[in-house]
Amino acid sequence: MAHDFVYLEHADSVYFQAVKKLSEAETIGLTCLGLEDRTISIRLFILCTWQQVFILDMMNFRNCYFPPEIKEILESTYICKVMHKAGPILDKLLRKYNVFVRNVFDTQVVDLIIEKNKTGTCPEKSRNLSECLVHHLNFPDTFLKGAVETPAKKWLEKPLTLKRRVYAAQLVTYLIILKEEMQKTLLSEVYRCIDNIHVYFGSLNNKEFADQTYGNDVTKKMDSLIPLLSHHFIRKESKKERKQNDI
Repeated sequence: MAHDFVYLEHADSVYFQAVKKLSEAETIGLTCLGLEDRTISIRLFILCTWQQVFILDMMNFRNCYFPPEIKEILESTYICKVMHKAGPILDKLLRKYNVFVRNVFDTQVVDLIIEKNKTGTCPEKSRNLSECLVHHLNFPDTFLKGAVETPAKKWLEKPLTLKRRVYAAQLVTYLIILKEEMQKTLLSEVYRCIDNIHVYFGSLNNKEFADQTYGNDVTKKMDSLIPLLSHHFIRKESKKERKQNDI
């Protein structure tokens, strides 16, 4: 998929087809290149669905302002945006383009959450995207080496070489699958419980099975199989938080 990207430079029919596909997706991957300074415009804006990568060349594309169709997608609460190290990207989009990105899954932050819950402490350095793919999905150590180690100034060169375009596409291609794997890790206890409950139903005799099928009683056995998750896992949202999220 990284080699089969769509390169967008103008608001033409291909661009609007890309917008349609992105707006219909439940989850998209996202990254930006050209973030060295808050005042400098983004060079490349890369997005992906499960099936396709789209690269917006912001140096040519609607140079005077941020594409409103993409802004609408980014600000939608219904579409999850998967990013790695989202902080600088979100800050840049807000300060430079007045785009407030909603519903974000940051793989860097989630990796730190998983690591801290396993070891009790955060590591001294966070993993880059390549290292996360190696750790969580067993990718080869050098899989994204070229893309991750590309100097920032190389992304500003014009014209952008095919090699650089492929590197740019690689930086979003695996974000969604990484999110899926991380969610499995975060919810591992939940999935284990679901499996145990299914096994429990298989152990019932015919009468017990009928009672459970047509009733909603929680038996002592079912109760014993349901784990008590950490209080940090399920927390009631405060009125202040709800108000902030609705802004």
